[in-house]
Amino acid sequence: MTPKNDEIMGSSGIIFNWGEYLGKRVNYVLKYMGYGTMTVYPQRGQSPADDYVVFDYADRDILFFVRNGLVVEIRFLVNYAEKVFNLGMGMTREQVEASAGKPDRTLKASDIGFGKPFAHVFVYSDMERFDFTLEVLFDEQWLANQINIYP
Repeated sequence: MTPKNDEIMGSSGIIFNWGEYLGKRVNYVLKYMGYGTMTVYPQRGQSPADDYVVFDYADRDILFFVRNGLVVEIRFLVNYAEKVFNLGMGMTREQVEASAGKPDRTLKASDIGFGKPFAHVFVYSDMERFDFTLEVLFDEQWLANQINIYP
């Protein structure tokens, strides 16, 4: 079994295991991320069961999606400066595969509800690599521009 790649050392020297945020209460996020320039807003889904509260750390380009008080998804946006599980924004398709391995699925971004600038998605859902599902979204030139994780 290959070792899981869940941890990353941030520029502050703090080791983050982003996967540990999933399923945690909002207090956990606030304890470790602070308030900073965070804004909070609702995001409506097709039904009330699909509604989220989004904690948007615009200064760090990270979104936490919360449902019923628990973190259910984290999105690292295009200007996120650090690597996430050894993956960085702007990496090519080949660089992502060299770092994370061959994806379990390759989809069109529109297949999972994302429009432009997203065009392609690598999905890693094999629990041998990560303890969660990881999506790497690419633009039309196959450059990584968003990373999502969820249970």
